Amino acid sequence: MVRHKMALRWVLSSLLATVLAACGGGGGGGSSSGSGTASAGPISTATVANYVRLQSDAGDAFGNGQNYSYTQTNAQITVTNDGGHLFMRVIGDIIWSGDFQIGNSPAQLQPGSYTNLQKYIIDPNRGSMYWSGNGPGCGSVLGSFSISNITYANGALTGFDLQFEQHCDGRAAALKGQIHWSSSDTSTIPGPLTPPVNLWRPVPGTTPLSGNYVYLQSDAGDTVGQGRTYIYTQANSNISINATGGRLRLGVVGDRSWGGNFQTMISLSQIQPGYYANLTRYLFNSQVTGGFEWGGVGGVAGLCNTVQAWVVVDNVTYVNGAISAIDLRFEQHCDGSAAALHGQIRWAPGDTTSPPGPATPPVDLWRAPSGATPASGNYVYLQSDTGDAIAQGQTYLYTQANAVFEGTTPFAGHFTLYTTGNIKWTGDFQAMNFLTKLQPGYYPGVQSFYGAYNPVIGALVWQRGLICTNAQGWFVVDNVVYTGGVVTAIDLRFEQRCDGGVPALHGQIHWTPNDTTAPAGPVNPPPANLWTPPAGATPSTGNYVYLQSDSGDPVGNGLSYTYTQANALISSYVNAGRFSLSIKGNSNWTGDFQAMSSVSQLQPGYYGNLLGYPFNNPALGGLDMVNFSGGSGCNTLTGWFVVDNISVVSGVLASIDLRFEQHCGGIGPALHGQIHWAPNDPTVPAGPVNPPPAGLWKAPVGATPASGNYTYLQSDAGDVIGAGKTYLYTPANATISVVAAQGTMSAYVTGTTEQWSGSFQAMTGISQIQPGYYGNLQRTPGNNPVFGGLDWNGNGLGCGSLTGWFAVDAVTYVNGVLASIDVRFEQHCQGATPALHGQIHWAG
Repeated sequence: MVRHKMALRWVLSSLLATVLAACGGGGGGGSSSGSGTASAGPISTATVANYVRLQSDAGDAFGNGQNYSYTQTNAQITVTNDGGHLFMRVIGDIIWSGDFQIGNSPAQLQPGSYTNLQKYIIDPNRGSMYWSGNGPGCGSVLGSFSISNITYANGALTGFDLQFEQHCDGRAAALKGQIHWSSSDTSTIPGPLTPPVNLWRPVPGTTPLSGNYVYLQSDAGDTVGQGRTYIYTQANSNISINATGGRLRLGVVGDRSWGGNFQTMISLSQIQPGYYANLTRYLFNSQVTGGFEWGGVGGVAGLCNTVQAWVVVDNVTYVNGAISAIDLRFEQHCDGSAAALHGQIRWAPGDTTSPPGPATPPVDLWRAPSGATPASGNYVYLQSDTGDAIAQGQTYLYTQANAVFEGTTPFAGHFTLYTTGNIKWTGDFQAMNFLTKLQPGYYPGVQSFYGAYNPVIGALVWQRGLICTNAQGWFVVDNVVYTGGVVTAIDLRFEQRCDGGVPALHGQIHWTPNDTTAPAGPVNPPPANLWTPPAGATPSTGNYVYLQSDSGDPVGNGLSYTYTQANALISSYVNAGRFSLSIKGNSNWTGDFQAMSSVSQLQPGYYGNLLGYPFNNPALGGLDMVNFSGGSGCNTLTGWFVVDNISVVSGVLASIDLRFEQHCGGIGPALHGQIHWAPNDPTVPAGPVNPPPAGLWKAPVGATPASGNYTYLQSDAGDVIGAGKTYLYTPANATISVVAAQGTMSAYVTGTTEQWSGSFQAMTGISQIQPGYYGNLQRTPGNNPVFGGLDWNGNGLGCGSLTGWFAVDAVTYVNGVLASIDVRFEQHCQGATPALHGQIHWAG
């Protein structure tokens, strides 16, 4: 029935516009044909209230096929006029905007019909129109509007009647509108109602008699309050209220953090007492009715996706435009659920209640046993019950002789202590958030920062990479000294229980930055029974690294290794108290030997009780020897090293003699090593052996051409690369190319069906391939740089690892460019006996 009436009114309005146009009341083609007065007659406002009525066809992008009707009792309607431009805004259940522009920029709007209009002014003689809202928008518009009545007073628009029709993006479906507006209509959106008598209130006696509070009562099934009841006062939480215009923001920081937003209807500039019904989720709400939401974090479910709610403001007081007191109730249903979250809030700024500070410690609280802690100096004493997840039932005592301490005051009321020993610990102690400094006394009921802790009570976290998510406990500050806002001395005890468990971790701390105790330096002379290499196992002169691995050691694989500058590249450097070593030989190794933190430069002596560098105890030092080729490193280790001799000149290492023992993961088998290094060792890798040794493989007589370039390959049965076949390539059946650069020669052979490539790398220090024998080779790259490398592959097959040799029988360079070469090679894949042999003759 409503739609039929709307359609009838639309027809009548259209007929009225047609009659006006026929009688000379308006023009077509986008311009008005009238002249003189801008009114077609006065608008009667005695019985007709302002309205905006919209009728949308099915398929219309904005109206979605619905009808909409707005008056100033269910929407805020605003009109702005500047010359021939009329702008409207309707804020109701949907926010709409209308923009109507008459062409030729008249001083006032003129009655008439304006057709063939687009979204923006394309033709200044024609004008434009655009009605938007409730959708993504139109890319283009074709529309028309007519003004049947319009009045001005003293040059200001006082009333008009307007009809429009708009088609989005070339669609046949239209959005039609009918607008009546007069400045004399002073009706407004109704304010809050008288509250119904049966609305929820807390049961008498459940809320405090005085002072600010937030009381929350959650039904079973409510996802926000989770069926619980909460009472917050200024003795156990921070309650904040902020009001701006008709919006109220509420915050509670206690054992949970909560936040609420309440928005009145748009017609109110301040919150007024009364009943606000049919509220939906704030920010997504209708501005006519208002909005509300209440949500929380820290163990509760957060916010609702949708909200149905009411709010009753039982009392509100403003002083100089600022809210000074409020009593408020609410009921909220999440996502269509019947279960509700109820709340009552009372707040006034005069409540001076504050949370209690630290209490007098009970006499029976835990203390470290008598004699368990040092009589002087910094210490951390930890005593863990069986089943405690953090310290795992162990007892620890750290002093500055076996650990490094760092205390900080990162922010008000907070102290953090870092204790780095064989285990790295971090302790955080936070006072109530209204305290700017830790004060002596007892802090009960503290929780972990990582869980739902209450900042009004304080927090405690003691961790070692293992963290209690929901720790509970207490701490006692027996003494604390501040200097310039920073903790400079503290005596503290604590108890921490993880995740509701019974086993506890207890701790006692005495710390001041003025403790000058330092870890002891290396023991000199070293103990007499430490490992040394067998007699004759190491060279008598020159740099060397000797490694002896026990059976079962995963790093050295039970083997012994001797590296000198004749068979490996050995480099090292010293950085403060650390000696670092690099070996590039048939295996690649790195080693790090770190002194204790009290030693700025390595000194002769024994460094014991070590863990793996860089995760070592800085008070003791650390070591780490890693085999990157065919072995591994330790995930964790224990060990020692001895500096038998060291010389450092102007901060540069001049010589060192060092021994070590390393056990992976606490196992018995060890990797032992002895190092002698000095930068003035003149030993360099030998060049190729020339002439090559007799008896090396050569292509059979007659198997290769007497002249011209060729590549001859002979594969043993079982060789994975050549597949046991023999191949001969010449320019008649293949393309053969050779290039050389920086001591490397590469050969490429492309036959009818096969493709091969080979790399021949000279030993380090040789910039051009030289005649002679290159033996003890590994696959390049990754080869021992002191010997050189080799790799021949083809048809998608290559060796994962290899051993072999190559011999250069002749080679010439012209102006530094390779001109010719004769080379033979032998390659064994993965240590297998079958070989791939090859002989190449090439001249550019």
